[in-house]
Amino acid sequence: MAESGGGGGAGSGGFSAGPGPERPSSTADKNGALKCTFSAPGHSTSLLQGLAALRAQGQLLDVMLTINQETFHAHKVVLAACSDYFRPRRQGP
Repeated sequence: MAESGGGGGAGSGGFSAGPGPERPSSTADKNGALKCTFSAPGHSTSLLQGLAALRAQGQLLDVMLTINQETFHAHKVVLAACSDYFRPRRQGP
């Protein structure tokens, strides 16, 4: 299945859906089961632009990293998605 996501309409916080039209489609397999897919080619670009805009506006930043006396504000979930170092370590049984 292609990337899934919604459009960038009025309820999306002002972020555009990115380039390319959204394309829903459906097909039936040989047993008659319906398979629905939704393709939004610009969704990943829109997501990254939205995260960058939030960071630039200082919104929803939930961690501060200090490196050589310089502080960086970031989104924990973005750090965890990009690096195992920032992923929570499981503790206990």
